[in-house]
Amino acid sequence: MMQENNPSYEFIYELVKKYKGKILIDNGCLRNEFKKIYYKETIGLDIQYNKEIDIEADVKNLPIKDKSVDLFISNFVLEHVEDEEVYLREMKRCLNKNGKIILSIPRPIWYLAYFLSPG
Repeated sequence: MMQENNPSYEFIYELVKKYKGKILIDNGCLRNEFKKIYYKETIGLDIQYNKEIDIEADVKNLPIKDKSVDLFISNFVLEHVEDEEVYLREMKRCLNKNGKIILSIPRPIWYLAYFLSPG
């Protein structure tokens, strides 16, 4: 079931279906929906525990090994984060050399979805 009222979700869903990496982290996963479409190692991470997530953690200090993640999804999370720089730095710390971040944020009129390389 795709998230309602989130136009970026379908775009991200298509990117994830094509993804060839090994470890995917869905940061702010809520119902861990990407785990249902991605068959390798998908880890659902959220700040508040529910039965669907794999790791309960705050984005300020992710319990993930350095340079171990191929792809981070951050779908409608950044706007809830107190310190955006710390959040982005933590994701970058965890990404391997060729890792990517898919980041989407809401805007008043439209939505943005970025496919970023940490460089």
